[in-house]
Amino acid sequence: MLQRIHRFVESNLGDPGLTPEVIADRHNMSIRGLHRLFGDQPLTVAAHIRQSRLEHAHTDLACEELSGQPVQTIAARWDFSSATGFSRAFREAFGVTPSEHRALSPAGPRHAEDRNPARHAHHRAPLGPTFSTGDSATA
Repeated sequence: MLQRIHRFVESNLGDPGLTPEVIADRHNMSIRGLHRLFGDQPLTVAAHIRQSRLEHAHTDLACEELSGQPVQTIAARWDFSSATGFSRAFREAFGVTPSEHRALSPAGPRHAEDRNPARHAHHRAPLGPTFSTGDSATA
């Protein structure tokens, strides 16, 4: 039963309505029975859901295909609606902030380069002021 519940949780992590109550209901058991089933596990049901979501966000933040997506978009995908709460939980779980993790991942340097080419030695920033269309320089 525990393995079945773990598979159910994994399959439904993106659902913001995934709660211990929903899990118990879908498996025809009481919430008390569900908590008892997790009694000898290292995490409670709710903590297991949260940890699994954090692990998926961790993977997504290091994924090159998702490097253009903002951290908050990835956090929201895994049901973290508060940027501060997500950053805090991520740092507690992995020892770095989501942005630091992304920067340290293989996709990170390219992503950072795309955002600010002037920060990298192989790119040169313009030497003088530049003006966008409609601006003019006074001499």
